[in-house]
Amino acid sequence: MEKWRERDGTIKLSVGEFNKGTLQSYGTSTGIVKYLEISASKMLFVLGLKEGTVLVQPVSSSSCLASIAPQLRKDCHPDPGAFEASCLARNCCWSPLKTLEIPWCFEKVDLCSVVPDSERIDCHPDSGANEEACISRGCQWCASDNATAPFCFYNSKEEAACSTRFPIQKRIDCHPHPGASQEVCETKGCFWCPTTIANVPWCFYPADGPYGYTMKDAPQKTALGWRLTLTKRDSISLFGNDISPVVMDVEFHTEDRLRFKAFSNLYGVHPFYMCIENDFNAHGVLLLNSNAQDVTLSPFPSLTFRTIGGILDFYMFLGPTPENVIQQYTEDVQYGDIDQMEHHLDFTYDKASFAGLPEYIKELKNDGIHYVIILDPFVTKDEPLGTYKPYELGEELGIWINNSDGFTPAIGKAWPPGDSVYPDYTNPQTTEWWTQMCIDYKNTIDFDGIWIEQDPGAFGEEFAAISRSALRIRYLLLPYLYTLFYQSHVSGNTVVRGLMHDRMNPFSLIIALDERGEASGSLFWDDGDSVDSIEKDEYFYVEYQFSNRALNATVVKNGYRGIASLVYGTVQILGFTSRPNVIFVNGETIPASRIQYHSNGSLDFCISINTDTPFAPAFKLG
Repeated sequence: MEKWRERDGTIKLSVGEFNKGTLQSYGTSTGIVKYLEISASKMLFVLGLKEGTVLVQPVSSSSCLASIAPQLRKDCHPDPGAFEASCLARNCCWSPLKTLEIPWCFEKVDLCSVVPDSERIDCHPDSGANEEACISRGCQWCASDNATAPFCFYNSKEEAACSTRFPIQKRIDCHPHPGASQEVCETKGCFWCPTTIANVPWCFYPADGPYGYTMKDAPQKTALGWRLTLTKRDSISLFGNDISPVVMDVEFHTEDRLRFKAFSNLYGVHPFYMCIENDFNAHGVLLLNSNAQDVTLSPFPSLTFRTIGGILDFYMFLGPTPENVIQQYTEDVQYGDIDQMEHHLDFTYDKASFAGLPEYIKELKNDGIHYVIILDPFVTKDEPLGTYKPYELGEELGIWINNSDGFTPAIGKAWPPGDSVYPDYTNPQTTEWWTQMCIDYKNTIDFDGIWIEQDPGAFGEEFAAISRSALRIRYLLLPYLYTLFYQSHVSGNTVVRGLMHDRMNPFSLIIALDERGEASGSLFWDDGDSVDSIEKDEYFYVEYQFSNRALNATVVKNGYRGIASLVYGTVQILGFTSRPNVIFVNGETIPASRIQYHSNGSLDFCISINTDTPFAPAFKLG
């Protein structure tokens, strides 16, 4: 097979080798994606292969076949302007490297004389050593008249230690582009190990580690090439929306250039993170940038953002508590969902139900609050002629996705009435249409950002099982979650999920103690239907504080009459160190038959008290 060569981010091989099954025979399910970079000018895609194989390697001169450790290279072309032809003219070796400050043109060296026999560290102590097996381990093979000197050996103690810990066949390139150095490598959270064998990365992460992607199955043959399905390995997801699985077609674009087409859901993420320091103070950072980007977490700890372009708008939220960070993150943005549209039509707003929306947005902006609209990836085609510009202009430009005949627009059912058509976002005309529609709409309502809506994906049995589990937890924790909605409305706090439960069941009070034996919480309650209960003070709000083996409840607001019909049913305390001999609730003793203590530190007992009654169960050991 002709060797693959990496040249300007492309992979070159013969059409014949590609179509004969190059990817299938080498890119097996045991392979792992070494690097995947997408930018406006290139897409580099490299696979790690089965033991002993090399897929992409730099070009080496045929007249200089001996490998040499890069750190042992003696510059043969110290003057500027070195290139392969001038290097070979000096009878020197030419082998480009990504690493800085290492000569590409260097003098030929007898590698067997570099490491004295007495300093050789055996690289193949087990039986069966030969030159091929030795080189496959990344070691040097040199026969010797010294019977005690190993023929297969490492070039240094450092290389021996590193190769023992990280075999070269299990190294996934962490810095495939030029400019690698130990400092840059370790800043990315990767490992740095120089080696003498060609085409083995110095900056890498272990193939058996939790990083990168693996091929789900063997590649499938297509009309123009191969289709790969990649799944993300078990690494930590920094922003929680990594693309997996990735479905990708690999095919020939020209005679010597591969083209990669990704078909996976590329639903965007909000690159916001929150960090809690050792002193428990928290801060958050948002990079407001819509371009393709990569975020690397290193163990320093540190974060490295890389993006292919756009404006670098960083927003810092200084907390100091985690809830403060989220409040600061959410306090300056208002979102408008599809309800604000007229008949769910993109680039419109309902002038009856949302009368005065443009003026309202101006007031928000005067107060420093941003407004984000939502747009769907389709428009209706059945509005009366002359009333809906987005469709009529798109029809004039011919930007719709067509059926197989290439002329008739594909139609489907979506939110708007009638049938909808779908813009072809690969068509340059669509960019002009989209830009014009957004400008026109911004002249109507002065929005600051766009929320792009997409299909949530397919549902299956696994999703159903997850949903059932989530719903059980939802029913159990409803009062807590409903209170979170109140706090989100008032202060911008986080909310786990929405409200769904029979509201007349007795309350269960769950108290999870910290290491000091303390806990705090609150409960918000109203009729569940009114949209202005807070403004009218028609709600109930109580705060709880547990400390010194006692719980105190303070009713902050008692404006909802229906609260009198609700009662506390059970109390569960988690993290209690021993069973109490007696429990008093509002001065009354709880019968021992209604108290249960478990060896895992859970204390449960039953009570029957109205929720609007402040009560303080004091736990005393008799």
